[in-house]
Formats: sequence, structure tokens, C-alpha cells
Amino acid sequence: MFENNYRVGNFTSSKMSMLMSNGRDKGGVGAPFKTYVNQKKRERKLGRSLDLGKGSRSTAWGHLMEAWVMYSVLGFNYSHHGKTPSVHPDYPYWAGTADLVQEGVKIGDIKCYEPDNFTKLADVLQAQDIELFKKEYTSEYWQLVSNACIHKVNRVEMVLFMPLKSELEKIRNWLNNELDEIQANELHRYRYIMDANDEELPYLPDDCVAYNSMETFEFEVPKEDIEALTERVKLAEQTLIESL
Repeated sequence: MFENNYRVGNFTSSKMSMLMSNGRDKGGVGAPFKTYVNQKKRERKLGRSLDLGKGSRSTAWGHLMEAWVMYSVLGFNYSHHGKTPSVHPDYPYWAGTADLVQEGVKIGDIKCYEPDNFTKLADVLQAQDIELFKKEYTSEYWQLVSNACIHKVNRVEMVLFMPLKSELEKIRNWLNNELDEIQANELHRYRYIMDANDEELPYLPDDCVAYNSMETFEFEVPKEDIEALTERVKLAEQTLIESL
């Protein structure tokens, strides 16, 4: 029996760029497609995830900042779905977890990177160019497209966040006093934030003019990309079934 986890044995949004990889032959699939299908085949046989979910400090920071963005920045424009997976209404083997959902309108994803990756992605988002984003951040792009398909919308938003230095103490106080019970049960993961000095944490200098603490890019997904991804997911399931 599978774990109570929609990711187990299903094709998920975070890995959709693997399914969209192309081979040398026109219309053929690439090696990452085959690798991902094989992984999901073995998951179904095993009945549990191959990924043990081991987290790093960078991962813990990202999860915490997602909650902070919802708590202090975005407000009620979205509902927060960060840990709630959804299954495509037409294809039960296709699942994804959108960080943000505005039902019937759009979905969004939040990235809270450390300075090196923050500045790289911020430069791309500031260009407000779909093809550039798709080329430079293939995984993030297809993750958004996949979640848009699952929620039956065609608009998506990439949200990139790094706190100002002046916000760090507020974040520490919030972490210590105001996290909900579920997050508080994981407080040990974030203890290093309480103990670290400011220079050891990701932050944007308050006087920085090149970047905003929150950079966003909202766009309508090209219809052909929605159709192409749908066909690839269907092909992946067919390939998996035929290999069992």
C-alpha cells in the first residue's frame, strides 16, 4: 500500500522539467525523461518515496521564509497551499504542490534563496521575459506550468523573496513567539537562525537599489506549453505502465 503521500509513484510538478527533456530525434524524449519514469516505476513497486526528505539549512530557511511571506507580505491575495498536494482532476497520476493558489485565477510559487541564487533569479525576473525565464530557469518554469494545469488556470506568478536586514530581528521574534503549532513543532530545524549573527543569514541591505526584497513575474502560460506538458505526462504514464 502506498504511503498517504500523493507524490509517491506519481509525476509531480517539481520534476516536470525532466519529462520535458528532448532527445536527439525529433519529438523524442531525453535521458532525464527515462530516468524519472524509472524512478516512479520503482516507487510504485516499493510503495514509498525514494526521497528520504533530508533537509539542509538552506531548505529550512526557504520553508520558513515561505511562511513569513504569507504572514507579513502577501496577506490575503492568495491562500497558502505550501504543504498541501493536489492531484490533476483528469489524470490521477499527476500531482503537485503550489505554494499559492487564487482559485480560478492563478497559482504562484515562492522561492527564498540565499544571496547568490537570489540575485541570479532576480536578474531574470526583472527582465519580465517568458522565454528568458523558461531558458534560464527550466525547472521553475515547468513547475509553475504543471501546477497551473492541475488547478485549471493559465496565469502563474513567480515570487522571489529575501528579507531586508532590518527585518531579521522581526523574523526572529516571530519565529520564537508567533509560529503556528505545526511550524512550532519543527522549531529545532530553525534554531540556527536564532543563534546566527546577521551576516550568516540571507538578507538584502536596506539601502540596496538594484534589487527589491520581493521580485515577482506574473504571466500567462502559452497554450502550446500547457498542451505539450500534458502530452508528456500522459506519455510518461503510458511508458511506465508498459514497463511494469
